[in-house]
Amino acid sequence: MPSKTIVFIDDDPGSKVVARRASGRLDCELLFFERASDVFDSIGTLDPKLVVLDMAMVNLDGVYGHQAGLEISAALRETYGDRFPILILTGMESPSLICQCLRKGADDYFVKSVELTGLVKRMAAWLVVDYSARDPKSERENAADALQALVDKRGDMETDEWRQIAMSRFSSGKANSSNARKSSRLLGELFAWQSATVRN
Repeated sequence: MPSKTIVFIDDDPGSKVVARRASGRLDCELLFFERASDVFDSIGTLDPKLVVLDMAMVNLDGVYGHQAGLEISAALRETYGDRFPILILTGMESPSLICQCLRKGADDYFVKSVELTGLVKRMAAWLVVDYSARDPKSERENAADALQALVDKRGDMETDEWRQIAMSRFSSGKANSSNARKSSRLLGELFAWQSATVRN
């Protein structure tokens, strides 16, 4: 019987199908909810290994918002601290949006697509992470600071261009701050996973 639980919150019926298929490949228990308010108070008892949130959905007050996932992520951190990683699903990709995700307590993001393999890889990676042994808040802040520096210098440019700049900067070891160097692993994994092109 699966010993790891994923709480998946998304009001898109199509995501439920994808989530169920992903859970079968990951050998975990996946609990799907259409509203965060339906599970927010019981997440502590469920003790999830990962929480997946959609970016655009109904917030805790019952109001739909295009960035409600950020609000819910921040509320989860305020209530539960760093007990579990948070992965936000988005419909777009940009450096400033990733910064917002990190600032609001999310550890990772994934752009929705018809591909299942990339999402399975991302969820699988978090299932094996010893999250309690890390300093997730510091990692999020370091990554956000490093990425924000790129946004301030280059702006929200085309995905390929800013990803190339980010990877070049972090892999060369010539980043201006130690915080940026500490962020290289997290951002490197994030970019590598997001670039997965293998289809179902």
